[in-house]
Order: sequence, then C-alpha cells, then structure tokens
Amino acid sequence: MKRNCLRNAESLPLRPFTTIAKSAAVVIVLTAVVAIVIAATIPYVIANSRIRDTIGSELSALTGLPVRLNGTVSVSVLPKFVARISDVEFGAEPGPGQFNLRAGSIVVELSWLAAFTRQVEIKALAIDLAEIRLAEDPVGIWLPAPLLNALTPTLSEARAALVSNPVAPDFSTIANWSIGKLVLSNSMLQVINKKGEAETITGMRAEVDWTGANMPAQFTGDGVWRGKEINLSAVVRKPFLAIAGGNSEFTSRLRSEPVQFEFDGVANLQSFFFADGALRFETPSMRQLLLWLGTEIDPGNAMGRLSMAAKLTTKDDHLKFDDVTLEINESTASGVLDLSRALNSPSLSGTLAFEQLDLASFLQAFSIGFSTSPARTGFLDKVQLDLRLSAKAANIGGLPISNLAATARVKDGNADFDLGDATTLGGRVQANLKISSTGDVPNGELRLKASDIDLSQLEHMENLPSLAAPLQFSANLSGKYSGLMSFLALGEGEAEVEIANGQLRNFDISGVRRLLDRGELFNLPDVYEGSVGVKSAKLSAVISKGVAVIKESFFDLEGAKIDATGALPMLTRGLALSGIMTDTSDPQVATKQKFFVGGSWAQPFVTPTN
Repeated sequence: MKRNCLRNAESLPLRPFTTIAKSAAVVIVLTAVVAIVIAATIPYVIANSRIRDTIGSELSALTGLPVRLNGTVSVSVLPKFVARISDVEFGAEPGPGQFNLRAGSIVVELSWLAAFTRQVEIKALAIDLAEIRLAEDPVGIWLPAPLLNALTPTLSEARAALVSNPVAPDFSTIANWSIGKLVLSNSMLQVINKKGEAETITGMRAEVDWTGANMPAQFTGDGVWRGKEINLSAVVRKPFLAIAGGNSEFTSRLRSEPVQFEFDGVANLQSFFFADGALRFETPSMRQLLLWLGTEIDPGNAMGRLSMAAKLTTKDDHLKFDDVTLEINESTASGVLDLSRALNSPSLSGTLAFEQLDLASFLQAFSIGFSTSPARTGFLDKVQLDLRLSAKAANIGGLPISNLAATARVKDGNADFDLGDATTLGGRVQANLKISSTGDVPNGELRLKASDIDLSQLEHMENLPSLAAPLQFSANLSGKYSGLMSFLALGEGEAEVEIANGQLRNFDISGVRRLLDRGELFNLPDVYEGSVGVKSAKLSAVISKGVAVIKESFFDLEGAKIDATGALPMLTRGLALSGIMTDTSDPQVATKQKFFVGGSWAQPFVTPTN
C-alpha cells in the first residue's frame, strides 16, 4: 500500500508550481518596469523649480518662519524620490525672541503618488551641518512668535476636541497634520537667555518621528554639552492630547557621564508642565554634577554618589516625590520630598528615614562638614531647605549613634542643623549648629549637650584610662565659620563636665602616689593598670582659639583627691596641666603632692613639682 502511494505521488505533475513561479516573475518584472517608468516620468510631471518653490512654501507653512533656499536643487527618484538642496536658512537674524537655522544641506523625501497629481508632499526631512540659534525673549518665551502662530490653529482645534469630549477626544479633523520624519546630523544648537548668556550643544544628532496628530511622537538625540556626551530619548503616546491639556503616556531617558535620568508616566502641557509617574535619578558624583550644570551653588566638598527612585507628581511649580528611595554615598533612606521655587531660589522640604546614616558625610554634602578643607557657604542664600531626618543607626566621626532625630534648615542666608535627640554610649546627646551668612565669612554657633554618657564604651579603650561612670557634658562655641576645623581652632566658648559615682579603669592611683614620692619624672602609661573608684568629678573650661583653658577641675577618688588647672590644645592634642594630689587613704595624715602633666594625649608624662 505504501509503495503505491509513493508511486502515485511521484507521478503527480509539477506544472502548477511552474505556473506560479512564472506568474510571480512576470509580476516582479512588471513592477520594476512600472517603477522605472514612474521614476523616468516624474521629472516631466514636476519641474525642479516647482519642487524647489513648493518645498520652501511647505517648510515656511510648517514653521511659520521665512525660508530661503540659497543653493541648487537636485532631484533623484531611485531608490526614493528625494530632493537635495544646499545652503538653506530658516528665520531671521539672531536676536531676542528670534529663531535662526542655517543648514549646509537638506534632503527632502517626497511622495511618488502625490507627484502624479502634480503635488509636492514631504514625507521626511534630513538636515545636515545645521547651525541653530534660539534666543529667549524679555518675558521668558523661547519658541519664536511665528512658530507659535503657525501652531495656534492646530492647537485650538485640539483643545476644542478635548473640551467637547475630555474622556475620548476626536482628533480626526486634524489627522492630516504631520511633521513626518525629521533627522538632524552634524549640527550645532546654541541657546541664548535674556541675559545674553549662551549654551551650545555640538556634534548634535537628532531624530523626530511624528506621522500624524493621532500617532505617537518619538525623539532621540545625542550631542556634546560642556565637554560631556549626552543622549536623550522621549516618546509621547498622544502628543496633541498632551499639548491640548489632557494626560498622555510619556517616557523619557537622559544618559550622560555625570547623570542618568528616567521618567515613565503621564504628562500634559496645558498651562504648565504636569507629570505623574515613576522617576529614577542617579549621579556618581553630586559635586561633578553641580560643576557640570554650572549652578550658582558652590559644590565645595559636596557628596559623591547620589541616586533616587520616586513617584513624581507636579502641581503648579511644585514637584512632589512620594515613595522616595534615596542613596547618599553609602546611606539609604526612604520618605517624601517636595521641590518648589521660592523667591527665585529652589526650595526643598521633606522627611527622610535612614537605616544607617553617616552624619559627617551628610553634613559634608552641604560643604560645611568635618573635612579640613575650607567650607563653602555661598549656597546659603541660593537655596531654601527644610529636611526632617531620622536614623535607626548612625555614626559621626566613628562615634556610634542610634535612634537619631534631626533637622536641617537653610533659609534667607542662615543654616540650622539640629540634632534633637540621639542615643550614644549608653546616654543621650543633643547638638545644634547655626551658621549666619553675614559678611565675607559667616558667623557660627555650636551647642552640645550630653547626659549619662559612659566613655568606657568607646572603641580602642582596652588599655587606656576610661571612665565607667555617668558623664554630663555641655559646651557652647561661637565665632567665624569657614569650616568646622577652623571654627574649632578659632572659636570662643566654654565647656563643663560632671561625673557621678563610677570607676576610672586602667589607672593605678597608688602607683601614682608611689612615683610622685620618688620625685622623678615618669610616663603616665606606666600606671595604666587596675582601677579606682570615682565618687564625683567636675571640670569647667574656657575655650579660646582651639585651646581649652581649665579654670577648675577636681576628682574625688577612692584614696585621693586631685585638683588641676592648665590648658588642653584640642587640635594638637597636647597637655599642659599643673595640680595637687591629696592622699585621703589615711584620714589622720593628708599629704599633698604637686605635679605637672605635659606631652600629648597619647603619651603624657608627669613630673613632681614639690
């Protein structure tokens, strides 16, 4: 049975397939002949001069600007029907509110079918070696009036359609409106603001594809701005709906070495820009970004990497960021932010909750932190800031902090950084730094307050004297502020320390008495062993030019009392103290020994002065 089937199949004629192949070949040949005939006929249907004049009038009608075709026109019909024109100018000479474009050449793709009705229909436009200049007018409008006037009838129709049916506007009456495909290559764009300041993009390549009022508009482009390559792309799903005041799906992407930006949501352009969607922003160095953007904010030692993901909603001149995830260097936060404009300066407010926060790095972001570099406080009158911060865990200069609550405020040339409450070393700490921008160098004021601090919890205190006792501390400092280190070096103020019952670890009080009795100089680390009880202690000092001058101090220890005065140069960590130790181990014999302590905090020495 199978053999018979195979035999019958082999005997089937191949004539139908041959017929199809011949028919296809005939169709292909006829199509090619027709195309050649059309191509050969077009120059006789429409003269080059007609094409030239119609292209000029079409471009002028589209832009509302005068168009001058200074060069020659050449037409080719295969593989596409295109006209090439050299030396083309759009618009007037550069000036306030004026637009000017000059192109080395333009290539216009035309419609074959329209040509046989003796019409010139532009399908696509490619502009090469263009020089574009766009100037802002005195009231802040960038698009020139002729271009706006050319768009007005179409925009009016779109807005009327939206008013008639806000849910599903009918743009069919303007369906024939089209930019088509516009390609720009090897070009330069110069934007001039009303102050006469110019920004230039060179090596620019751009492509716009918008084939109809109801079709999506797409844009891609790249170029070089301020020495950095930039790449921008955008898609508006329903452009006329967005321009008329409705919400259209909108995506945009910006890529450059200093910054990356993405937006995916909806937008409209009625009376102001409205957007609602997901946003991502990232820069490897905020300092480099501020320098590249040329902002009036002096970046100083501003933060490095910063990234943000959020839900963006704009309203009037406000940008609201919800569900924020923010990364500053190695610190991650969540919260809400609001960015607006107040008195011609940006205003940022919001709440950020950190899991882990490097407080010194955060302050450094404002160029006023713990670096030895001079602070840049010129930003104080350039921004408005009101941030509320919290952190489960934080650190400042290596000091661990938990349950932090703080605020950062900048307004009218003044800054206020307030650590309202935090837990550290078993106690609580509060701090406030105020900077007032007055004169060439601003004034600074620092207040610190700590309670129930246990210094023995500090790291690397295993073999050093340390107080395991509740410590109360307060300090005030004021002076010219050009950086924290110089502020500490030149500031004026006072400090007080009080210690309750506890222990002084790694300190042999009997060894100190014995060495003082010998009357010889000795290194204080020689008695860093054992421990002694502390009944109470108090110290008060005046701070001047980086030196804490101790006015009064006493330590009531088990078996001894110590009174001392002198100076502690804080920046150099030196010692210059003189004091008296009273032996209280025997109430009947209260011997006194005078001494001097010098050297450094790390390696102090003691010499008797009896």
